[in-house]
Amino acid sequence: NPQSEGSVSGTSNLNLENLDLYGDLLAVCAHEEGVLLYDISNPSDPFYTSTINTENAWAVALNNNYAFIADEDKVLIYTVSDLSSPDYMGEIQLSNAVKDLVLVENILYSAIGSDGIAMYDINASNPSVFQFLDNYNTNTMANRITSFDGGIAISDWDDVDVVQWNGSELEHIGYK
Repeated sequence: NPQSEGSVSGTSNLNLENLDLYGDLLAVCAHEEGVLLYDISNPSDPFYTSTINTENAWAVALNNNYAFIADEDKVLIYTVSDLSSPDYMGEIQLSNAVKDLVLVENILYSAIGSDGIAMYDINASNPSVFQFLDNYNTNTMANRITSFDGGIAISDWDDVDVVQWNGSELEHIGYK
């Protein structure tokens, strides 16, 4: 029996794509309009705090005081400890347009269209320091990803692939 707790206003003319929550922070991707940040400590009255400018924000993943933003063919990294003034920390350049992001602890997975998914180990104390771990190339176009029970499910237009990190590579463990 879902109950409405509140809503965000002022977005009716925007093309909204993806969002994430972390504590009292709501981040909403609005493509060319950037990533809109809201303080939702009072859910019945969400408060707009700022916008992170982007070329074309498709997805956002929040972790601690950091925002990872899929923007064209890169992942932008911002600190959002001060919601009124997000601070750019760096970026990860990828091989194709980033369609989705998932953070599992300090591991960042990115869906990169016809290039599958890429996996990065992110330094917890300084996310602008990262290490590429592996790439798993799907059959067609990795569009959406999610984590569950130690695996990553990848929506690939014609099926859903499931992969898991085995300590040295992303291993295909199933599909639907």
